[in-house]
Amino acid sequence: MEIYSSTGVLKTGQLRITKSVGALVVGMSQLFSALTNEKITVFIERANGSNEEVCTNILLSAFIGTSVFGEGQIVTTPTGISALCELANSGALPLGENETIVVSMTDLKSAVTYSLNGIELPVKADEIVFMTEKVMLAGQKNRSFEVSQFDEAYIVGTFEKLRLSYETESGTQTVEYLESEVRSLSADFHLLHAGATTEVTDTILSVVGVSVLEIFSATQVNIVLRDVNKQLS
Repeated sequence: MEIYSSTGVLKTGQLRITKSVGALVVGMSQLFSALTNEKITVFIERANGSNEEVCTNILLSAFIGTSVFGEGQIVTTPTGISALCELANSGALPLGENETIVVSMTDLKSAVTYSLNGIELPVKADEIVFMTEKVMLAGQKNRSFEVSQFDEAYIVGTFEKLRLSYETESGTQTVEYLESEVRSLSADFHLLHAGATTEVTDTILSVVGVSVLEIFSATQVNIVLRDVNKQLS
């Protein structure tokens, strides 16, 4: 189902989807590596006013990157790229009467064509994908984030190392990885290559089983955390 396709704009405005969809196909006439500050917001507008958030002003690169992590692929075409990005776990987002899925994109490039398509599914999901962004400011040197409810972390910026804490039957176990080591772990999930072209230049890792992620860096680092099992209300 086509939702949007346009060139020459800097933002889409609010796009309303009145059918239940479980994923978005995001397309653009540029490579993934050319993404800079483009952002996306997705939420369910409920009739009772209790809207349910998928993501708010999340970098489009993180939205796509976490969506294909370990289970998908960025498809390179003669005119650009496309990627399937799930909004719900194993089904479509259920909508009641007078309810819609609202999507908007901002900070777009006027020379690029952006497109969105919705994927309808025959079953309704009871779990929504949820993404949120955390920031470690320059000068903080290190900062810890509670990540037990999340599955993936998309890290924008360079860092010295990560320290991950796991809760086990033997107590808290801690491991440390340099940035190069984390990227090697990400590559093992078949993420970093789309066809024969390296597309994703940021760092992505699984945080399943991790209770605390501590990052060490001399510069600002943004972390987008993704939960694929948030219960719908």
